[in-house]
Amino acid sequence: MERNVRQEGLASSYLSMTFENCREQKASLRRQIKQLRKAISAAEKEEWDHALCGSFIQALETAMEDLPQLQDGFVYLYLDIGKEAGTRQIINQLWRRNIRTAVPKVVGRELNFYEISKWDHVTLGYMGIMEPDETAGLPLAKQRDAIVAVPGIAFDRDGFRLGYGGGFYDRFFSREPEHPRWGLAYPFQLIGSVPHEEWDQKVNGLVTPKEAFIIK
Repeated sequence: MERNVRQEGLASSYLSMTFENCREQKASLRRQIKQLRKAISAAEKEEWDHALCGSFIQALETAMEDLPQLQDGFVYLYLDIGKEAGTRQIINQLWRRNIRTAVPKVVGRELNFYEISKWDHVTLGYMGIMEPDETAGLPLAKQRDAIVAVPGIAFDRDGFRLGYGGGFYDRFFSREPEHPRWGLAYPFQLIGSVPHEEWDQKVNGLVTPKEAFIIK
């Protein structure tokens, strides 16, 4: 697609820039990628989300061969908003396979994950994001070694992630470090090098519409 080529070219041109301050680099990169993401058409998003779902399910099936706890456990996933890499097709596929899912709710400055088994279990929550409905009596998910699908602005192949600046996932992984963490991204969000600070939590897997791989 012509637009996809332009998006990847813009992301690459960003990498040639230098900044004196890591925070400034992060802020600039957030603006750049958000602009690219905003330009995605509905048809492109649908196509990428379908391919992303296929990549994720294939990677999960492979992981289940090596991680027995996944056979009867959870997969933790965010609920996408706007033009984020989509998780809804993935969640539907997990339900069809009788794989339990949990999604996050913001509680103060922390994330807690609750099990959902149908879309009626979520409602509009923090910052306009769909969250578990606290009136539905949903169980708190407590599997500390569950795979977590992680949202982000940008990722690199070393596992560094640029989030939205709230630190929610950094705090969650500091609290529960045992989780395998898989970043989900569209192709232009996978870049050469993400600016990072010492407290930034890395992912150890990446899933895009084109590929999925574990970071050693």
